[in-house]
Amino acid sequence: MNGQTTRYSKGQSDLRVSPEQEAVIRMYAERVGEKIGRLVSEIIVDSLTLLWADKPTFQQPVVHEPLAMREQPVVRDQPVRDKLLKASEVAQRLDISKSKTYQLMLRKEIPTVRMGRNVRVRSQDLEEFVKMQVE
Repeated sequence: MNGQTTRYSKGQSDLRVSPEQEAVIRMYAERVGEKIGRLVSEIIVDSLTLLWADKPTFQQPVVHEPLAMREQPVVRDQPVRDKLLKASEVAQRLDISKSKTYQLMLRKEIPTVRMGRNVRVRSQDLEEFVKMQVE
């Protein structure tokens, strides 16, 4: 030994190691680390293989397009009078305020169609309401 040593202290223990001994210790530590790494990765692969053995094979995930991006079918045979109108459209056609329109809809003077929170008026029901007002 050339007299140089590295001192390692842990708690009350004191260890002196020569550079040659330190090199050997590091070499063994690297080998053990590599072996442990390989073993750990093999264990992970084996575990996942067992977990997924009875599962169906992987399939591409289904990507749903937003409704706005889908091609909307054009229905040409449907008459225009079957269109559902918003309260603002009803108010515009009757030339009255939106609040007055809501009052008429609430009192069921104008029949409505509910779709969740949305309230619509069929155009033919609006036509009948107008006819009833004229008579």
